[in-house]
Amino acid sequence: MTASTQAAPSLHQTLALLFPQARERAALLGRPVLVSLAQSIDWPLAPLVTFAAGKRLGVPRIFWGRPADRFWLVGLGRAAQVAPAGPAPARQTQDGWRSLVDGAVLQGPRLRGVGPLLMGGFCFDPTVAKDALWGDFPDALLALPHLMFTWEGGKTWLTANVMVGPSEDPQEAAAAAERALESVAGGQEIPRRQPASCLGEETLPEEWRRRMEAALQAIDGGELSKVVLARRKELRAVAPFSLEATLGSLEETYPGCAVFAVESGGSCFLGASPESLVQLHGGELSLTCMAGTAARSESADADDSLADALLSSSKERREHAAVVEQVALELRDLCQELCWEAQPKVVRLRGVQHLATAFFGRALEGKDILDMVAALHPTPAVGGAPKAAALEVIRRLEGDRGWYAAPIGWLDAQGQGEFWVGIRSALVRGSQATLYAGAGIVEGSNSLQEEQETELKFQPLLKALGQA
Repeated sequence: MTASTQAAPSLHQTLALLFPQARERAALLGRPVLVSLAQSIDWPLAPLVTFAAGKRLGVPRIFWGRPADRFWLVGLGRAAQVAPAGPAPARQTQDGWRSLVDGAVLQGPRLRGVGPLLMGGFCFDPTVAKDALWGDFPDALLALPHLMFTWEGGKTWLTANVMVGPSEDPQEAAAAAERALESVAGGQEIPRRQPASCLGEETLPEEWRRRMEAALQAIDGGELSKVVLARRKELRAVAPFSLEATLGSLEETYPGCAVFAVESGGSCFLGASPESLVQLHGGELSLTCMAGTAARSESADADDSLADALLSSSKERREHAAVVEQVALELRDLCQELCWEAQPKVVRLRGVQHLATAFFGRALEGKDILDMVAALHPTPAVGGAPKAAALEVIRRLEGDRGWYAAPIGWLDAQGQGEFWVGIRSALVRGSQATLYAGAGIVEGSNSLQEEQETELKFQPLLKALGQA
């Protein structure tokens, strides 16, 4: 029995039963009302195959994977979206989401990632002049998928979301959801190879040195203590890059990271982030801040020596301490019982290792994950310190980063969820990919060493896009 033949009749019938109540509410409120039905499903397709099969619907797709936790989300289509513009997109998203959930007709269990979710992210700096490269991505874009698949706790869940107006035809709307599910259920083969590609434009060493000198002058002048500068690298291929092959490579190589993809227009922003901005589940907050980087070695002894040198480096520890101090400061009015590790530990990834400190706490009543995103972004790990001065230097020296190093993730109707920092990432548009990698600049930073650090950070996406 296929996934669709078992699940679709129940989906169709139950959705149709929920619509009359929604139509009554829509007439009373004078606006469409959300119907969201979540149920377990016998679904044989893996998350990445489901994402690939969603292509045949011709709708925007979103992928979210935490392979080490066996947790995935795949969103297909948009029942609704929240896309505010302006200087405080997280706060505006909060208002837009509450208005969508208010009056909604919901049916299904309260489980992590199950039920109506907003999925997507924000730009790094909504006040900077926009780069045409990022034309498909607004200041914020968080979508409520029409169909969302959740893999959690060894089960697969399907959430169907429909906006219902006063005159909605329940049978037709339910049948449309069923047809979409039937289409996806056929699956789709995932390409394993990328097309041949070559390097295009990139931030050259002389430009990098110029930016470094300007940043160090600002630091020496007392304007700020740290700023994170980023480089770009472009790939051009003979045919469109495979998003699915890219995500498959990232999942296989970086299972402990958050692997993500957000489609918008003809572009897709994707990556494998090692750094959680904030996670909130059951009122419990957790996050890991990372700053301070060293290379890896194939020799175990040499690898340990590199880790020891990272832990003992006054420059790297100073950079890391600035991040910890700022995160603690930003969370003090949002959490209680806030605590963090007394000493950083080394987190080892393929190709690089980082200093990392974990935080834990409990959200204060009335505070949700968007409050925390608004307070934390950008942390000194991707922006600098003080925050305002670092952002001004980044605007002046780099311009628009788009969604690179910005919050990417999801939240549920209770204001809980997770957002990670959009690093180790690339913007893919057909046969062109633009990669980003940054390095923290503090007093004593060396231009060549920081450039080499960015080269290390480019490697995950270069490999995933077919450039060994």
